[in-house]
Amino acid sequence: MVPPDLGQESLPLVCFRAGGHLLAVEARHVVALGDSDDPTVPALAGRLGLPETHEDTPRLLAFRGADETPHWLAVGAPVRLEHWALTSIFPLPSLLAACLRVPGAVALALADQGACLILEPEGFLAPSSPSAGPGKERTP
Repeated sequence: MVPPDLGQESLPLVCFRAGGHLLAVEARHVVALGDSDDPTVPALAGRLGLPETHEDTPRLLAFRGADETPHWLAVGAPVRLEHWALTSIFPLPSLLAACLRVPGAVALALADQGACLILEPEGFLAPSSPSAGPGKERTP
């Protein structure tokens, strides 16, 4: 997670569901949002070692890989761009992050709506396997 500017009071996060949990990544890591029922696009829940739930309408997010290649993964809806107050975001100590066994977990955000685990995409993206995305896409 990149430290925010000192004058900044909130952090833009793309929030979504995976494995029954509320998760987020910094908005700068998401390059596109798509709709598709393509079963060949891997689910983020599987990459994180979480159970795949079918409670939510699946959406596709393209995460920016280290090589700038978009990696498409299925996540649970709704997908929202939210601005979380910096005072509600707590970096995970490295020991706790290691115990969570969730690849890429870097912080926890707490608000009235509950807790949200913030991820860094390089923790769950396979650098050599970009996923093909849907035919139509749009940026969030």
